[in-house]
Amino acid sequence: SLTAVSTIIVLIIVNLFAYNFSARFDFTEGKIYTLSASTKNIVSSLNGPLEVRVFLSEKLPSQVVKVEQNLKDYLDEYKNLSNGNLDIVFTDPAKNPEDVQLAQFLGVPEIQLQVIEKDQQQVRKAYMGLAVLKENENKEEVEEGNPNPLSDYEKYESLPLIQNLSNFEYDLTSAIMKVNSNETKVIGFLNGHEEHQLAPGRNERN
Repeated sequence: SLTAVSTIIVLIIVNLFAYNFSARFDFTEGKIYTLSASTKNIVSSLNGPLEVRVFLSEKLPSQVVKVEQNLKDYLDEYKNLSNGNLDIVFTDPAKNPEDVQLAQFLGVPEIQLQVIEKDQQQVRKAYMGLAVLKENENKEEVEEGNPNPLSDYEKYESLPLIQNLSNFEYDLTSAIMKVNSNETKVIGFLNGHEEHQLAPGRNERN
């Protein structure tokens, strides 16, 4: 019938729309899960590709599963705003020794979570941190066999532990700004004012 055909057409249109457009509606008071205008401007204006490496264990306890899902929703929004310049990579270090080493160098610790299973309290080890990374453009110049995995990256900023998302947008956007910046920080040292020396002079060495 005409009604059935119309219904099918409507369903097809809805499915096509849903496939090409995704949005997370924020009904919380204060719109705490809606990205600010500042974040949208910063992420949409990245001057080069960056990677957000998320160190996240699988099979997390039920009390942090909601944090995990909201984290993924947040990062999806960041990626959608980045015009292809933000790559989100999820990894479970427990499955890859190289990721364990990278997490250690980035200052992302393995934490211990208290869980209750079968009426017994247990301790489960897990990772819940991330880092924003800018790849080293001169990777071919890095010495082969270098034990420091950070030699592959020009700049990085870490969020060692994501316990809640109350300040997550501020922390992540700040990290992205720092890694995205092309400014080189200059540190100056005063001389001749009786300041302490950072290293002994030639005449002070034995």
